[in-house]
Amino acid sequence: MSIYSPTELAAAFPNKQVGTTLFAFEEMSSTNSFGLELIHQTPQDGILICTNGQSRGRGRLERRWFSPPCLNIYASLVKQLQPTFPIQNTGWIPLLAGVSIAKTLKEITDLPLSLKWPNDILIQKKKVGGILCESANDRNGTRWVVIGFGINVNLNTATLPVELQETATSLRQESGHVWDRLTLLRKITMALEEEFAELANSHTG
Repeated sequence: MSIYSPTELAAAFPNKQVGTTLFAFEEMSSTNSFGLELIHQTPQDGILICTNGQSRGRGRLERRWFSPPCLNIYASLVKQLQPTFPIQNTGWIPLLAGVSIAKTLKEITDLPLSLKWPNDILIQKKKVGGILCESANDRNGTRWVVIGFGINVNLNTATLPVELQETATSLRQESGHVWDRLTLLRKITMALEEEFAELANSHTG
């Protein structure tokens, strides 16, 4: 059974502090693309989109993100930006998200994670994750941001294309442990929500 079934996701976020609306897919083209579509339709703050696999996962500059099914985290969080949030500061959101995710994973796994500007999460100079933040206005002119993140969790890098095997890694490969993706997803999403709450408070009044 997929760990991303609606029932299990609802149980993982019982108090609705995060994931106010949950979308879970076996496979989709891109969680970020779906998030951007929702912004133009009926957006809600805190929408969480996750999938077991992506057919068109992408990173910065439209680079393809290799997305084998049922091994890693592929997710996007949709957040509304406060009217008082300076538009010129939107570019800092990937850094804030990256620091938050790297710190959270480091606390859980005790691995030496670091962040490489602007959107790579590394372990010993090898890429273990990436972030893609995209912003858009809804039909009322309200500004939103989609925070997409992919984390190599239980991936065996020997299965990657040859050109990626020397530059990529996974939490399992570095630690020797199999990790529960749902637990990691919950912790990451909670950390991002806390980061955004602080961000919103700093731009009110």
